Amino acid sequence: MNTQNNQHKQTIPFPDEIIHLETINKKLDLSIAETNSRVERVNYEYINSKKYMTDYRGELDPHEMFQNELALKQIDRTGAFAVEVWDKLMKIKESPYFARIDFQEKDEQLIEKIYIGRFSFLHENELLIYDWRSPPIASMFYDYETGPAKYDAPIGQIEGALTLKRQFKIKNGILEYALESSINIQDDVLQRVLSDTSSEKMKSIISTIQKKQNQIIRNEKNNTIIIQGVAGSGKTSIALHRIAFLLYRFKNKLSARNITIISPNKVFGDYISTVLPELGEEPIYELSFENIAQIQLEDIIQFESDKDPLETKDIHWAKRTRFKSTLYFVKQMNVYLSEISKTLFVPKDYIYDELIAPADFIKERFFAYQSYPIKKRLQLIADDIYHRFTSRNTMGYKVPRPRTILSGLNKMLKMKSTIALYKEFYKWLDLSEMFVLPAKKTLEWSDVYPFLYLHAAFEGLQESQLIKHLVIDEMQDYTPYPICCYQSIIPMSKNYFR
Repeated sequence: MNTQNNQHKQTIPFPDEIIHLETINKKLDLSIAETNSRVERVNYEYINSKKYMTDYRGELDPHEMFQNELALKQIDRTGAFAVEVWDKLMKIKESPYFARIDFQEKDEQLIEKIYIGRFSFLHENELLIYDWRSPPIASMFYDYETGPAKYDAPIGQIEGALTLKRQFKIKNGILEYALESSINIQDDVLQRVLSDTSSEKMKSIISTIQKKQNQIIRNEKNNTIIIQGVAGSGKTSIALHRIAFLLYRFKNKLSARNITIISPNKVFGDYISTVLPELGEEPIYELSFENIAQIQLEDIIQFESDKDPLETKDIHWAKRTRFKSTLYFVKQMNVYLSEISKTLFVPKDYIYDELIAPADFIKERFFAYQSYPIKKRLQLIADDIYHRFTSRNTMGYKVPRPRTILSGLNKMLKMKSTIALYKEFYKWLDLSEMFVLPAKKTLEWSDVYPFLYLHAAFEGLQESQLIKHLVIDEMQDYTPYPICCYQSIIPMSKNYFR
């Protein structure tokens, strides 16, 4: 070990960094040992408590049994947290940090040494390593070279200067290289990182994030972000690091289950699967456009999977697919929707025994609810008629239930289903040949999202109450319809499109 340290002191130009790393490693070892002891102690408590409850189950009164069950759950939670801390410490031990900045606040003599890593490390109430996501100090590493620098703090903007900036590669707790950073060093570090990556899985790039990329990752002002760049420019990686930042920044409001990635295929999902766990976050729920269509169209209509254009010689299929991918097709659908919202529903007097809701009242309510899907409007009108009848029923007539009223209103629709409306749309275009059902009650893939778009306007789509952030990868490869549909599926979310 001494020989290895001596070799490093000869190759690393900053001996103080080797000494600092040795100090950090010792403190990490102490924390790991302490946490491991805590895990063993909690495990011992859990086993004993469980055994006590088993041995004396017949003798414990309900109140005591309830208290013991609560204690057992608390021990279980404590143990799970201790294991999580231990796992995090082991990851830190492998590579504690990748950068150091020295910041001198304006009009102050003290220079603060700030080490930045994947995770923060607190030892004996001293913060020794800052998480790369921690605002705002860690951001200075990405945003400034040595010289004037500043960051926003709760008390206001703190101005000063970066007097030193270094980057490191630490592997298995050993310092492999240290570089004095400048504008050009980032590229040197990136070259080393890329040359060292043999896995086909995507890796964390936190040590090589550039200033503009950092601004995208930490942007908290824009609800919708489009990350544009040439192939291989790191768009997907930046989107994933942005997710990691948001989960860290809004940990009390946002969790991994609130974020969904729409990815092209399972192969892509496997490719990106390691990035967020590597950054200390849970894996994100992944969906494909086909998955979402299956959820939305269950019990409504079936559909074929997409075909590979290179594997089919059906020129008519290719023509239909191209046509449904055009903006013209989208615009015509919007015109059609505008027309049917005025003509599809023909209000008439709703009469139930001696009670009457005039056609004019029904028509007025129908257009008052025009922000809702057509069938949802009818539900709301049925409720309005019910309340109208109950409030004006001075003679004590029997009042129909809203469900009965809704049945009467549905009879005022010229067409009763989305598939009937969709077929009619092609007749309206005078292009009936563009709509083909490959099998009974089965859509071609190119019809799936146009159909869903129409279904959203007619009946409405299932809304997600869970998803708050959406990432769509390779957005340029998709037709406009899926994006339009997501506004109905996730109406209240902040969407992050790549």
